[in-house]
Amino acid sequence: MNNLYKYTKNIALFITSSLAGIILFVWIMSINLGTSVMTSGFHKKLLEKNNIYDEVQNEINNLVQSIFTDLSRQLPQLGDQQEEILAILEGSISPQMVKTNLDTIADGLFKYFNGEKSFLPDIIIDTDPTSLQSSNAAEGDSSEDTSDITNSEYVLSKIKRVNLNAILLSINRSDILDMLLFIKLIYFIMDFAPVFCALLLLLLFLKSLLLGKNIKEMLNWLFRVLMTCSILCIITAIFCLVYSYKILPGNIYMLSVAIPLKSEVLLSYIRDCFVPLFVFFTASGILMVLLAFLVVSLNKVANKFSSVNINIFKFKNFSIKHKKILKYTTIMLLLIFSLSLFCFELYSFKKEFESNNFSNLISRLTNSNSYTEVISAKDDTIYMLQIKLVDAKDNSPILGIQINVNGKTDNPEKYYNIAGETDETGTVKFTLGKGTFHLAFSPAEGSTDYILPSPFFYELKSVGTTMLTVNLSKNQALTQSTGITEIEVLDENNHPVEGIELYVDSEKNSPQHPEPTPSADVLHSASSKNPEPSGNPDRFFSVTNEEGIAVFKLPSGIYNVKFSPDKLPKDYKAPELFEINCSPNLTTRYTIRLVKSPR
Repeated sequence: MNNLYKYTKNIALFITSSLAGIILFVWIMSINLGTSVMTSGFHKKLLEKNNIYDEVQNEINNLVQSIFTDLSRQLPQLGDQQEEILAILEGSISPQMVKTNLDTIADGLFKYFNGEKSFLPDIIIDTDPTSLQSSNAAEGDSSEDTSDITNSEYVLSKIKRVNLNAILLSINRSDILDMLLFIKLIYFIMDFAPVFCALLLLLLFLKSLLLGKNIKEMLNWLFRVLMTCSILCIITAIFCLVYSYKILPGNIYMLSVAIPLKSEVLLSYIRDCFVPLFVFFTASGILMVLLAFLVVSLNKVANKFSSVNINIFKFKNFSIKHKKILKYTTIMLLLIFSLSLFCFELYSFKKEFESNNFSNLISRLTNSNSYTEVISAKDDTIYMLQIKLVDAKDNSPILGIQINVNGKTDNPEKYYNIAGETDETGTVKFTLGKGTFHLAFSPAEGSTDYILPSPFFYELKSVGTTMLTVNLSKNQALTQSTGITEIEVLDENNHPVEGIELYVDSEKNSPQHPEPTPSADVLHSASSKNPEPSGNPDRFFSVTNEEGIAVFKLPSGIYNVKFSPDKLPKDYKAPELFEINCSPNLTTRYTIRLVKSPR
């Protein structure tokens, strides 16, 4: 019986030490990533080192030049105003604007990933409106100062920023939005990882402390913990090295498909990201080995005290019955306390997980149930890819989904970047070649009720027609959930204006008509921090904060936004009624610039 007890105890100590080593490794990894790769300062240095600013400038210039060339060929009848707008846009893309945007986007993205902001950053549009501002300052009357300025210049001078979320939605790149949200999920998990790891280490240490009878057993347990962690650190360091120089070069093309930069630049950038990981994990592994052997050297000292019992429940004046009561009572208190903290963290994790809409992301990432059937063709040189989208419940075809296919063939090398829309049968066909292609799904117009699969790579290797059928499920949450709309109010100098009250009618697409101004009591009760009052009100109110932002949480749909006239500064005139589109589970921002009343 004693042998069985010792055997069971040794197994329990071994398991707890292995788990503790793994958890210690995860804790070290979260600390390493949180102080290096997952910070904006780290990537700003890499942007400078790898000359990303110039590369992006060249790519943008080539893209804009290509667009202008195509427009000049396809639309030779462009009017003077359109040509002037294109010329202003072409001249506004400067190296300083590119650098400013990259830095702004980097800061904004990392704030978005860390949960400091709920929306993506803005892209700054530099159309050099200094001349317009200087003339306004000199004359003081904007209506008269713009007489010598063309309408296109005036319009572009008013466009300062465009939200990245709006741009990605307008070009049907929901796959990029999903990827950014997935990165935010990783940040979210890594933010909770140190706390969870500390609590789990505490539980395992208490467990081993109760099982261990003397100092020597505890030192052996600590040795196994350190060795397990060191082995994992060294394996991770070796993986970083092998992946950077052996695996990554052969697969860098897959990244260059999604990121329009040269493969050499991407390869250098990613390798620079792996360098601090390799150094940190190598140093951590060596440190853990040294600590483990230091613990082994302490065994000699522990042998002198091997007769000393460290059982915390050993008291001479206590009977055996009282010792057992004290022991199990202490164990229960420690477990309850530790588990209470653990459950509290789990509750916080679950609450934050739901508030950040990660559940829909997981559904989109896991909801791709597809199968492939190959049908031979008579022509052995034709590689045809036929994609069919059907409802997962009734197999009915899904139309109106755009599928983007890009990639290159194996031999000869030929690049494809084409798109197609599913027809009434839910089918779209592509004539390609043998090779690996990147497939991305997005709604052709507006949004869709279905959960679209995340982009993936598909290898076309069979001659003939390859039929790929994808089963999609409806996203019931889209019709039930609400969206957030942020309205930013700026003055003529682009400074935020605080205390401006806005309201929308609860009826969607409500017509424009004059309405009486609400009383002060109603305004006061409606302009609380929560813009959505309880029940089913006729209107929703919100007041701009110190950043000039008013927030509305509304059911999905289109609404008309109005300004409360008595809440506007006297020098400014009330903007006209404008329309907002509240998208489900998304944060959309609109920017309104106030105009001074004519004197």
